[in-house]
Amino acid sequence: MKDRIEQPPMVKETPRLRRVIRTPLTEIWNDERVLPVRFLRGLDLEDARALLKRGAVHLVIAEPGLPLRWIPPAECFRFWKTEAQRHIVFGACVPYQMPDGYAYAASEWEALDGVPIVVLTKHS
Repeated sequence: MKDRIEQPPMVKETPRLRRVIRTPLTEIWNDERVLPVRFLRGLDLEDARALLKRGAVHLVIAEPGLPLRWIPPAECFRFWKTEAQRHIVFGACVPYQMPDGYAYAASEWEALDGVPIVVLTKHS
C-alpha cells in the first residue's frame, strides 16, 4: 500500500495579515474581516472629484505585495489633494511616464454603511 500524503486543513487567513496579491481586487478587507461590499465602477479623475465633493468617502490604497492601506477619515482630503489626484489615470497608462513614476486606478465600491469606498490601485 502506498503512503498517502494528507492535505493540511484549510486555515482561514487573518485579515490583518492579508496582502494584495493581484489586481483588480475582488474583495476589500480591513484588519478584522472581509467587508460586505460591491464593486460599482472604475473612476476617471472627474468622477473621483465629483464623488469626493458629495461628502464622506473611505479612501483605500491597494498596492501589490502590501496590505490594504485605509486612509484615516480626517486625512482623506489632504491625501487626495497632495497625493492622489495628480496620479489618477483611467484606462491604459505607462506608470513610469506619470509624476514620480506611478499611477492610481480609482474605483468606486458600495458599502453597507452608505459611505462610498474609493479604492486607489497603485501601478508602478
